[in-house]
This record gives sequence, C-alpha cells and structure tokens, in this order.
Amino acid sequence: MKQKLWSLADNFTIKNDAGEDVATVEGKTWSIGDKLTFFDALGNERAFIQQKLFTWGPTYEIYRDRVEAVVDVGRHVRCRDAR
Repeated sequence: MKQKLWSLADNFTIKNDAGEDVATVEGKTWSIGDKLTFFDALGNERAFIQQKLFTWGPTYEIYRDRVEAVVDVGRHVRCRDAR
C-alpha cells in the first residue's frame, strides 16, 4: 500500500502488487474524531472505523455492516463478535 505524503482529502486507494485497485478508503475530513469507510473493488462497504471520543488515549471502534462494533482498538484490543 502506498500513501501520498499530503492530500486535501482523506480518500485513497489500496493497490495490490500488480498495481490493481483492490480497495478504497474514504475519510470524513470535517468531522469530530476520525471516521474511515473501507470499500472493496466493487464498491461494497466492508468496514467502518470510528474514533471514540473522551477516552484516555486514542481508541477506535471497527464496525461491519454499521450495526455493532466488532473490535475496540485502544491500549487493548477487545473483540465483540465471534464470527
């Protein structure tokens, strides 16, 4: 994965070794807390990451299908889904 050093938007493409697009990531530029949405090559949403606010240190929740957080990422990783 290559990342641009500087960009006006928080959107980027993930490519495989052959240079083919395999996923895209769209970020919310003007939001409180980080929010990233991952899409596969067909444009289907695969995951949503949201920063939890008012915590001791950066903490993120990873959602699948935007229903329930499946992982909390902070100082400790807690999985909530046994899928």
